[in-house]
Amino acid sequence: MGEANGHVPDVLVLIGPTASGKSAVAYELAQHLGGEILSADSMQGYREVPLLTQQPPRAWQADIPHHFIACRSVTETWSAADFRRAALRVIADIRARGKFPIIVGGTGLYIRALLDGLCDAPPAQPAIRARLLEEIATLGVETLHARVQASDPVAAITMHPRDARRIIRALEVLEATQQPLSTRWRAASSAPPPWSFRLVGLAHPREVLYQRINARAEQMFADGVVEEVRQLQQQPLSHTASQIIGLQLVREHLRQQRPLADTMHRLQQQTRRYAKRQLTWFRREPRIQWLACAQHAPADLASRIAHHVVDASSA
Repeated sequence: MGEANGHVPDVLVLIGPTASGKSAVAYELAQHLGGEILSADSMQGYREVPLLTQQPPRAWQADIPHHFIACRSVTETWSAADFRRAALRVIADIRARGKFPIIVGGTGLYIRALLDGLCDAPPAQPAIRARLLEEIATLGVETLHARVQASDPVAAITMHPRDARRIIRALEVLEATQQPLSTRWRAASSAPPPWSFRLVGLAHPREVLYQRINARAEQMFADGVVEEVRQLQQQPLSHTASQIIGLQLVREHLRQQRPLADTMHRLQQQTRRYAKRQLTWFRREPRIQWLACAQHAPADLASRIAHHVVDASSA
């Protein structure tokens, strides 16, 4: 679906693991190209947690239109299907106004849903789901995740080992259809969107990425992420919002179950593991053109992308 070099795509998709600097590069790109930004991050839409979800600074959002940032409450759910429907509508609107759509995010499932459509997986199977919930209660969620790893390793890498909802869904589909969920993904039936896309990935050496993750976590705590989570104490969270990385850790700290230094250390560890899962997912996407970031500033990276990728026809 991506365009060959020498052709300007209709839509640019900027991809990378968490803390790779996507938001800053996208902001510079939008200024350079007259663009608007669509977040393909499954958690940045929750307005109550801008620090925990690392939303772009408000000054950037005031300067450049950002879509799907701080647009819903933590009480609401948001899925890949929701993202696809909204993104198709917003991209069409951006292009109709003569602007350039820039999709930015690290949620691989959202990007694949947009580009390739969604699979025709069966509806929920209440009896199977109830039995799997009982098994989680008796055997533990990790046991069922191991079952997904054995039967559908492609799907397993997309989910956290304790994400009971997605683990149950994968096993439910397998039992109901006798097909792995990942097979249903490959047989996606939704029509692809009518635009050309170019996918660009930001690549850092692993040790550099981990340093960035650790430093960002330290800054989050310095900026007041504990108080941010404290304000949620009385809020009922949707299942998807409850999966925000670090949320449960900070809540445990607030309940005096863990000292602050250990909370930050565990958040850094969780985030590094998440980045590793993202990279595993992205390695399976051949359409991504990877850009070595080295120590380049966001403005320099944006200029390189604009000149060599987006404006390739004039290079």
